[in-house]
Amino acid sequence: MHSVILPCYNGALYIEECILSVLSQISEADELIIIDDASTDGSSEIIQSFEDDRIRIIHRNKNGGIGEARNDGLKVAKGKYINFIDADDYWPQGRYHSLELIIKKHECPDVISGKVEHFY
Repeated sequence: MHSVILPCYNGALYIEECILSVLSQISEADELIIIDDASTDGSSEIIQSFEDDRIRIIHRNKNGGIGEARNDGLKVAKGKYINFIDADDYWPQGRYHSLELIIKKHECPDVISGKVEHFY
C-alpha cells in the first residue's frame, strides 16, 4: 500500500487536475490523503466533490502551512511508502509505475525522488 499526501491551501485553480492525475495512477489499495489547510477559495468544495474510497480528507480550521499539513498527513498515512504532491503539481502518466519499478529493483529503498509537472 502506498499513501499519497496532498496539502492544499487555496489551490482551486489546479486541485482537480492534481487529484485526477494521482487517482488515475494509484491502485485500489492505495490512499490519497488530502489536507485542506483552511482554504478560502473554493478548494474545499472541489475536494469534497470527489467520491472515491481511496481519498481521505483532513480539514484544518486554521492555516498552518505546508509543513504542518504534510505532518498531519503523515500522522494518518497507512502506506508502506509515502508520496508527496502539491496542489499545483500533477503526475505525468507513467510516473507511479516508474516509482514502483524502482522500488522493486532496489528492494525497499529509503528515498526515491522524481519529477512532477507544474501548471503554468
